[in-house]
Amino acid sequence: MTFTKDQLIAFVEKNKDQETINLSRKGIKKIPEGLFNNCPNLRVLYLDNNRIQALPPAFLEQCPNLRVLCLSNNKIQALPPTFLDQCPNLEWLYLHNNQIQALPPTFLEQCPKLKELYLSNNQIQALPPTFLEQCPKLKELTLDNNQIQALPPTFLEQCPKLRWLYLERNCLDRLPSSLEGKEGILVNSEKVRKEIGARRDQKRKNWLHADITTIPENPSNYDQRVFQSWPGGIEYQELKELGEMTF
Repeated sequence: MTFTKDQLIAFVEKNKDQETINLSRKGIKKIPEGLFNNCPNLRVLYLDNNRIQALPPAFLEQCPNLRVLCLSNNKIQALPPTFLDQCPNLEWLYLHNNQIQALPPTFLEQCPKLKELYLSNNQIQALPPTFLEQCPKLKELTLDNNQIQALPPTFLEQCPKLRWLYLERNCLDRLPSSLEGKEGILVNSEKVRKEIGARRDQKRKNWLHADITTIPENPSNYDQRVFQSWPGGIEYQELKELGEMTF
């Protein structure tokens, strides 16, 4: 089904009092300004599997209760600098399978409750120096299949709860010391693995899972089976309570 602009506006108006709005696979190319301004109860928003190329700067400014935002499988090339500033309760953000080339300098600084962030399969080349420093509850981060050449020196130092970090298929040749002691780091660079192995032997800490045979080949292809078997699957039931997952 493909929504026209009028159909999209009418659908949101009809569901404005709901906690979940599902706009997956509706052929959406553009999000009208103010589309969600009258959705005070919105907690889960699906906009995945559309043809969205750009996001309005403040299209979520009236959604302070939003907890789950899924924008995966679109054609988004850039993110507005402050489009999540009015979403302090956001916990799950899905942006994988887009064409994002860069992240805004203050991206997610107003989202202190964020638990999981998915940025796999984009075209990101670098991360902001203070990336995720205001997200102490972060548990899982996917950055695989990008073009990242280096990580900030203090990368993830302020994320003590982090358990799974996916960095495969980037252009990294080293990891910052801030990742020392972190478990659940996945990379595919032989040089990085050797460096990690040396640190592990020295510190006697097994903090690199080099064997990724139990991890999905492409972490972006999420479904119920993957969530149940994947390390981050513990969150699946929480999300299920909020609304049907459609990635």
